[in-house]
Amino acid sequence: MSASISHIIGAVITALIILAGLYTVLRNFTLFLVDGLRGLPGVAWYNRPYLFRAIAVTATLFWLFGPFYGKQDSLHLPTDQQRFVLFALYVLAAAAGLWVLRIGFWRSIPAAMRPLRTNQPGFISWGTLAAVSYLIQLTCAITVGLLFAFAPGGTGSWPVRIAVFAILLISGYTSLWRMSYLAGPDNDALRSQMEQAFGGRPAAPPAVPPTPVSVAPPADTQP
Repeated sequence: MSASISHIIGAVITALIILAGLYTVLRNFTLFLVDGLRGLPGVAWYNRPYLFRAIAVTATLFWLFGPFYGKQDSLHLPTDQQRFVLFALYVLAAAAGLWVLRIGFWRSIPAAMRPLRTNQPGFISWGTLAAVSYLIQLTCAITVGLLFAFAPGGTGSWPVRIAVFAILLISGYTSLWRMSYLAGPDNDALRSQMEQAFGGRPAAPPAVPPTPVSVAPPADTQP
């Protein structure tokens, strides 16, 4: 394949990605405005995914195709400023994308289970659980971005690769910990799901108390 044909194919793929991203941004922003005009009782604006999905896609498009690095550097920024701009766009995309996942978790809680962790002593509430897991995953994402953007050696360094792998494991463990609470107020839900995921024993069925057997009274006998 000649260089001109490869450049044409690359330009077409880039154009398709940009058009798909612009369509996604416009669609989600329009849905956010329609929901705002229509109104959703009981659902705050920050618990609707459309605006944050549009922000995530917009930041990703600027991160991938922004005119400030490589051959398309039209702003003529120094190398340090280019790294900072790319890192800021990455953090914005990660924060908005993880918030969309947090909204998905929040909306996946069955209505019958919401009162189980609301104002109950000894249990973390649904809102606190979603916020804590979001902050943990956002911290992991920011750390990964820092390692790739500013660590000595970058992606070619084995310590950086090992650290990124460990951070991704922490983020995945946080997702499992968050989703395990959908099993209800069971402290062993995470352990049982991990045992099943790694090929261990299946989760034991919940213990059901035996149903008391009713004894019929003896029939009256006539002499």
